[in-house]
Amino acid sequence: MFATGGPAGPAEFSLAREGSSPIRVLSVCSFPILDKQGQTATALEFVQDVTPHRLLSEYREELALRDPITRLYNRRAFHLFLDRERNRARRQGHSLSLCLIDIDSFKDYNEHNGELEGDKLLNTMGGLLRSCTRREVDSVFRLEADTFSLLIPETESQAATKIRNRIRAAEQETSFPVPFSLAICVADETESGDEFYHRAAEALYLAKKTGKDQTPIGEQPRSVG
Repeated sequence: MFATGGPAGPAEFSLAREGSSPIRVLSVCSFPILDKQGQTATALEFVQDVTPHRLLSEYREELALRDPITRLYNRRAFHLFLDRERNRARRQGHSLSLCLIDIDSFKDYNEHNGELEGDKLLNTMGGLLRSCTRREVDSVFRLEADTFSLLIPETESQAATKIRNRIRAAEQETSFPVPFSLAICVADETESGDEFYHRAAEALYLAKKTGKDQTPIGEQPRSVG
């Protein structure tokens, strides 16, 4: 405002206690008060607490990225996260793994047991996958009715195979009532996020067709077996 001599704002500022998340968000508008020479001598500022509006906006944004049944991230969030993690992996030279899971015969299970039991099954799968991931690092998504995914940063082939084994062990421990197919791929540094996803989807299709999980072999990220 002092630089232009005209009104400025609104600008938002966060007030936070040290070491904590913001507790107040303030919107400030400034208007110049001129002296006799027409110069900006001081300012009149209007301050509005917009914390409720900001929280509501953040809640709506988060809600748009969540699956309403499992509360996992949805397909829209998946593609946002995939592009972000793919770019970060390239920039920092890290590996990135993607796991796709498809519940076999989910439609038949849903029709035979009812939608409520079908929803319970989806939530059980979500909980199973969350238990096999690292909090604040890996992300779990429900992509479609019976398809889930894990986005696993900084994970090479050997570690990806261990995650596959962990998921299968959890399947046995929870006595998951329906078989599911699984495929894990490690990103090739030359491929885009979409190319990476489609390669993993092809591996999942092969897993469903052959009845065998598709997991990385050695340090060759484009290989499955």
